Amino acid sequence: QTQSNVLLGHIGIARNNPDYETVMVMNYILGGGGFVSRMTSNIRTKQGLAYSVYCRFDTKQRSGMYFAELQTKNETTGQAIKSLIDEINRIRNEPASTTELEDAKNYYIGYVNFRLETNADKASNIILGEFYGLPLDYIQKQNEKIKGITIEDIKTVANKYLDSNAGIASSFSGSYNKPDAPIDNCLLAFNKQSFSTVLPCF
Repeated sequence: QTQSNVLLGHIGIARNNPDYETVMVMNYILGGGGFVSRMTSNIRTKQGLAYSVYCRFDTKQRSGMYFAELQTKNETTGQAIKSLIDEINRIRNEPASTTELEDAKNYYIGYVNFRLETNADKASNIILGEFYGLPLDYIQKQNEKIKGITIEDIKTVANKYLDSNAGIASSFSGSYNKPDAPIDNCLLAFNKQSFSTVLPCF
């Protein structure tokens, strides 16, 4: 069986970015929420194009990175990449639904509460906050910030921090002849004799 691995990515945000909570909620709706996310619902469940698909903001002390990743059949690579980019553009241009927003907010509120169950949890979060340059009470204020996120906030951070024209890397395994659809600004490559050909596309 042949498979293509696709990675789209660009510079993300620092952990102490004031938009952090809103970005995490937006990302949950887009592709970080597993089977309830838009990427999985559309690209995997509805279209059957990907074995797995997700996106993530990996926050660091400084900028960190954003990436979206999927695995698909070689012959559906072009269609899968187009659908991935379409979902990024959709969350930038179309408002999230009330259900999407509330589900994402409830998930993160539960996650924050889970991280405060024991004194050891609280101490660990204080240390992490110090490492990332956050105020001492940041964890207590997170729920309040999450509850206040609006549909318009989701669209705002999507436009501010997501770039659908980011670099794409694709690797193919096994026998492959040509992409199933044109892919703008992306160089696709294959090697019929081996399992690895990866080229960045900008």
